[in-house]
Amino acid sequence: MPETRPRPEAARVLGLAEVTSRTTFLKCMGRTYTATATGNGVVALCDATDITRPVPLGTARQVAPDLWAVHSARGDELLHTADLLPALAALREAFTAPR
Repeated sequence: MPETRPRPEAARVLGLAEVTSRTTFLKCMGRTYTATATGNGVVALCDATDITRPVPLGTARQVAPDLWAVHSARGDELLHTADLLPALAALREAFTAPR
Protein backbone atom coordinates (compact mmCIF):
# COMPACT_ATOMS: atom_id res chain seq x y z
CA MET A 1 0.00 0.00 0.00
CA PRO A 2 1.48 3.44 -0.91
CA GLU A 3 2.35 5.90 1.82
CA THR A 4 -0.34 8.56 2.32
CA ARG A 5 1.54 11.11 4.42
CA PRO A 6 2.07 14.46 2.69
CA ARG A 7 5.58 15.00 1.40
CA PRO A 8 7.46 17.97 2.80
CA GLU A 9 7.93 20.81 0.38
CA ALA A 10 11.44 21.64 -0.70
CA ALA A 11 13.18 24.20 1.46
CA ARG A 12 13.12 27.69 0.00
CA VAL A 13 16.49 29.27 -0.70
CA LEU A 14 17.08 32.56 1.09
CA GLY A 15 18.27 35.27 -1.26
CA LEU A 16 20.87 37.89 -0.43
CA ALA A 17 18.32 40.58 -1.38
CA GLU A 18 16.13 39.38 1.52
CA VAL A 19 18.74 40.27 4.16
CA THR A 20 17.88 43.48 6.01
CA SER A 21 19.66 45.68 8.54
CA ARG A 22 18.29 43.33 11.18
CA THR A 23 20.82 40.52 11.52
CA THR A 24 19.72 37.20 10.03
CA PHE A 25 21.03 34.09 11.81
CA LEU A 26 21.50 30.87 9.82
CA LYS A 27 22.57 27.36 10.71
CA CYS A 28 24.48 25.69 7.92
CA MET A 29 27.12 22.95 7.75
CA GLY A 30 27.07 22.63 11.57
CA ARG A 31 27.95 26.28 12.11
CA THR A 32 26.07 29.48 12.85
CA TYR A 33 26.35 32.40 10.46
CA THR A 34 25.06 35.97 10.46
CA ALA A 35 24.12 38.16 7.52
CA THR A 36 23.45 41.88 7.94
CA ALA A 37 22.72 44.50 5.30
CA THR A 38 25.04 47.42 5.98
CA GLY A 39 23.62 49.79 3.35
CA ASN A 40 24.50 50.73 -0.23
CA GLY A 41 23.73 47.21 -1.45
CA VAL A 42 26.26 45.44 0.80
CA VAL A 43 25.67 42.43 3.07
CA ALA A 44 28.27 41.55 5.73
CA LEU A 45 28.64 37.80 6.39
CA CYS A 46 30.19 36.37 9.57
CA ASP A 47 30.77 33.00 11.21
CA ALA A 48 29.17 33.39 14.65
CA THR A 49 29.58 29.80 15.82
CA ASP A 50 31.70 31.08 18.74
CA ILE A 51 29.51 33.93 19.98
CA THR A 52 32.40 35.39 21.96
CA ARG A 53 34.50 35.76 18.82
CA PRO A 54 32.55 36.15 15.57
CA VAL A 55 34.71 35.87 12.46
CA PRO A 56 34.04 38.27 9.55
CA LEU A 57 34.07 36.10 6.43
CA GLY A 58 33.44 38.75 3.80
CA THR A 59 30.77 40.69 2.00
CA ALA A 60 28.32 40.45 -0.84
CA ARG A 61 27.80 43.56 -2.96
CA GLN A 62 24.82 43.90 -5.27
CA VAL A 63 26.00 44.36 -8.86
CA ALA A 64 22.66 43.83 -10.65
CA PRO A 65 19.03 43.44 -9.54
CA ASP A 66 19.42 39.66 -9.08
CA LEU A 67 23.20 39.28 -8.83
CA TRP A 68 25.68 39.79 -6.00
CA ALA A 69 29.50 39.71 -6.08
CA VAL A 70 30.85 37.82 -3.06
CA HIS A 71 34.25 38.90 -1.69
CA SER A 72 36.32 37.27 1.04
CA ALA A 73 37.56 39.27 4.02
CA ARG A 74 40.90 39.50 2.18
CA GLY A 75 39.15 41.13 -0.79
CA ASP A 76 39.24 38.17 -3.19
CA GLU A 77 36.20 37.97 -5.48
CA LEU A 78 34.84 34.44 -5.10
CA LEU A 79 31.63 34.17 -7.12
CA HIS A 80 28.45 35.85 -8.33
CA THR A 81 25.16 34.58 -6.89
CA ALA A 82 21.76 35.73 -5.71
CA ASP A 83 21.50 33.05 -2.98
CA LEU A 84 22.79 33.31 0.57
CA LEU A 85 23.85 29.69 1.16
CA PRO A 86 26.23 29.42 -1.83
CA ALA A 87 27.77 32.72 -0.72
CA LEU A 88 28.35 31.38 2.80
CA ALA A 89 29.76 28.09 1.50
CA ALA A 90 32.25 29.91 -0.75
CA LEU A 91 33.30 32.27 2.04
CA ARG A 92 33.77 29.45 4.53
CA GLU A 93 35.85 27.48 2.01
CA ALA A 94 38.00 30.54 1.28
CA PHE A 95 38.46 31.16 5.01
CA THR A 96 39.62 27.60 5.73
CA ALA A 97 41.77 27.20 2.60
CA PRO A 98 45.52 27.08 3.22
CA ARG A 99 47.22 30.38 2.52
